[in-house]
Amino acid sequence: MALNTTVEPAYEKTIIRVLKALPVEQAQLLTNFALLLESQFVLKKTYGENLPHFAQSELDLPEDDAAIAASESKWDELFTQAGSSDLMHKMALAALADDEAGLTSEMRFDKAGNLVVVE
Repeated sequence: MALNTTVEPAYEKTIIRVLKALPVEQAQLLTNFALLLESQFVLKKTYGENLPHFAQSELDLPEDDAAIAASESKWDELFTQAGSSDLMHKMALAALADDEAGLTSEMRFDKAGNLVVVE
């Protein structure tokens, strides 16, 4: 999907200047963050007001079979879209960047496989 956007030259110069000045690890984080922003833009451009609620916390969703099937159906639909593998790659990079930046937390499960909320 070709995106048609205009970037202010000053923004572009600033981003490139900052990127060049960063150590490799931080440059990777900046790049991954940029990919996250791009993936959010692509999702909004692709789905508009019909954006799937993938960003909604899994803790807020009901855990019954119908809800799980509906969620899986939405993901299946997303995977069939053109460019979905690029989008999934960008989402994975963003998740890795979040983890490397310490923005994630360990997930714990009980013996039945249910998520345990640690407060």
